[in-house]
Amino acid sequence: MSDWCVPGRPFNGGDDGSAPPAPGSLGVGGYAPPASALVAEVSQSLDRAEQAGAGPTAPDLVGVAHAVLGRLAELMAGSDGDALASSPQALEVLAGLLNVKNRVDAAASRVVGGLDRSGLCHQATGTELTTWLMLKALLTRRQASSLVLGARRATRFAQVNRAAAAGSVSAVQARAIVDVLADLPADLDEPQRGAAERYLVELALSTAADGLARAGEDVLEQVAPEVAQQVGEDRARRQFERANRRRSLTIHTHADGVTTFSGSLPAVDGEFLRQVIDRAAEKRRRSQCQALGTAPVDRRAARIDALVEIAKHVQGCSQAAGLGAANTTLVLTMPLADLAGSDPAISGSGGRIASTGGRIDSRTLKTLACDSDVLRAVLGAKGEILDIGRATRAIPRQLRRALAVRDGGCAFPTCDRPVEACHIHHMKPWWQGGPTSLSNACTLCPTHHRMVEPPRGRPPDWVARLRDDGLPEFIPPKWIDPDQNPILHHRFRNRGATATKPSKTTDTDPPEGVDRR
Repeated sequence: MSDWCVPGRPFNGGDDGSAPPAPGSLGVGGYAPPASALVAEVSQSLDRAEQAGAGPTAPDLVGVAHAVLGRLAELMAGSDGDALASSPQALEVLAGLLNVKNRVDAAASRVVGGLDRSGLCHQATGTELTTWLMLKALLTRRQASSLVLGARRATRFAQVNRAAAAGSVSAVQARAIVDVLADLPADLDEPQRGAAERYLVELALSTAADGLARAGEDVLEQVAPEVAQQVGEDRARRQFERANRRRSLTIHTHADGVTTFSGSLPAVDGEFLRQVIDRAAEKRRRSQCQALGTAPVDRRAARIDALVEIAKHVQGCSQAAGLGAANTTLVLTMPLADLAGSDPAISGSGGRIASTGGRIDSRTLKTLACDSDVLRAVLGAKGEILDIGRATRAIPRQLRRALAVRDGGCAFPTCDRPVEACHIHHMKPWWQGGPTSLSNACTLCPTHHRMVEPPRGRPPDWVARLRDDGLPEFIPPKWIDPDQNPILHHRFRNRGATATKPSKTTDTDPPEGVDRR
C-alpha cells in the first residue's frame, strides 16, 4: 500500500510506487490509467495551481483537474469501476480522493479569502460574496457565511493553511484548530502562539475535529503551563455561567402526531441526566434482546423509550427515590497536587467529569458536594489512579468503578459510548492467564470489544496496552498505519497525558503472536 494511505500523508502515486502519468497523457495511444493514477493527476494539478505563476494559469490547471475527475467518474461508472469497488485498491483510491477533497477545500478557502479582501466580487457582479455563493454555488446562507468567515479567520494562521493545502488537515479540522487558537489568552507572545499552532497541526494527523476542539487546555499545558490552570478554571466558570443562562427545554407536538423536543443545560447536569437515561435504556435493550432473541433496538429509540418510562414512573411515585438515583454517580477527577484538603470539593482548581473530560469550576464542584454522592478518585501527576474512595450509598464493584474513573467510557479512539454500555476487556486474554486487574483491563463498547478481542489461534488486528501513565492506548494494524504508532483517546489528553511518552513495556504481555512495538 502506498504511503499516502497513512492519515495526514499526501498521495504520491500508484500502487507500485511509480510516478503517475504526466498531464495530457490521459487516453493517449490506448493508455487507460488506473483510478489511483487519475487521482494522482488531480493532486499534481492542484500542486501546480498552488504554484501557478509563469506557464499554465490556475484556471487552466483547474480545468485539467476537472477533466481528470470526469475521466475518473467514467471509469467508476463502467466495468472497471465495478472491479475496483471489490478490490483492495478501492481503499487507496478513496484515501486519495479524501486527500484531494481536503486540498480542494483549502484552495477554495484561499480564493474566497482573496475575494473577500479585494472586494472584487462586488465590483464585478454588484453582489456581496456571500450572496454570490448562495446564487451560484447554491449554498445556504449559513454555509456561505461560514465559508467566508472561515476563510477570513484562516488568513492569520500560516501553518494551518500549509497543512490544509497539502491535504493533511481537512476543512473541519482547520476550523476547529482556528477556533482553539482564537480562544487562547491575549497575552501569549508570538513564539508561544506559533508553538500552539504547530502542536495542533501535528495533533490533527491523529485526532478528529471534535478532539481538536477540546484541546485548548492541552495546548496551554504545552506552551504556557504557568497560566494553564488559572485560564482553565476561568474558562470553565464562564462556560458554566453561559450554559446556565441558556438552559431550556422546548416540547412541540406536530400535526402529523409526532412530538419533538430540544433543550440545553450545563454539562454537569447533562451528565446526570445522561447516566439515568442510558442506564434505563441499556437495561431495556438487553431485556428485549433476551426476550425476543433479536438484535437490540436502536440506541436512540431505547433512550426515548427509557425517558418515557422514567416519566411514567415519576407520575406513579410519591417521591423520586424510585428512579434509581442511588446507582447514578457523577465521577469527577482532579490531580493529587490540586487537593487542598481531605475533601476534593474544596480545591481551588475545580475538577473534570471523567466520562467526557469536561472541566468543572471549583464553585460548581462545591455546590455539587453539598447534595450529591462524591466518589473520590485521587490521581497522580501523570493521571494514574492512586486511590479510589467510597460513596456513601450503593457502590458497584471496585474494579468497574476504577475503570469508570480512569476510562470514562469506551477507551477506543473516537468512541463516545458511556460506561453503562461497555464491557471490561482483558488486554492479556483470560484464557492466556491474564489477570482481572486494573493493569490488565480497559473499558470497551461491544463493537470495539469484538475488534480488539483476539480470536483463538491468530493475533488480533488491534492491540490494547497501558502507557506508563496508566492510560490505555491502541496499536492499529499495519494496513491502517504501517508504522503502527499508538493511538490515544482524545478524552485522555485533558489529563496531561500527552506530555508522557508511551510505554514500551507494561505489567502484562501481549496476546501470543503479537509483535508489540
